[in-house]
Amino acid sequence: MTMRSLLAVLLPLIVGAVLTLAATELPRAQDRNRERARGLLLAAHDFRHACEEWLDLRLTAHSTPSTWELRARQEDLAWQLEHVISRHPCWRWPRRLLEHLQDGPFGAGLTSGWTRLSPAERRIRHDTTHRALDEFVRHTTRLAARMEHPLLSRREMRSEPVWTRHPDA
Repeated sequence: MTMRSLLAVLLPLIVGAVLTLAATELPRAQDRNRERARGLLLAAHDFRHACEEWLDLRLTAHSTPSTWELRARQEDLAWQLEHVISRHPCWRWPRRLLEHLQDGPFGAGLTSGWTRLSPAERRIRHDTTHRALDEFVRHTTRLAARMEHPLLSRREMRSEPVWTRHPDA
């Protein structure tokens, strides 16, 4: 058998195998990406719900409400974001969201300092935190949408998120 005839037999086999692999693996990869995005969204909405409940109780309560549920939902969301970071190490968005969650407005400072506030100051902090939470969940939702099509989202997710830049930048 000459090299030409061997190539004539093997080339269609190789092309067929690659096409078969692509036809079966691409839908599976899309399903996995969709599932991961749903997990992130669920964790973000669970965190939002726990945070809103805690904030509403903190606004009216004279005693400090338990932070157990809030911290559990925060840990779940942090785990989801860390998973995204491990899968997409060059993406900046999940890192910035994780920073906001752990060290930013939703870190340890979220639940501290409320007892010394007047009712008016408590209302202002409550409303400010609610707005930050809405913004945070909106950006997490955008990240989840981009996770479904990671190759198309590389440029946006690798860039510094606009919402973390200083307004004068």
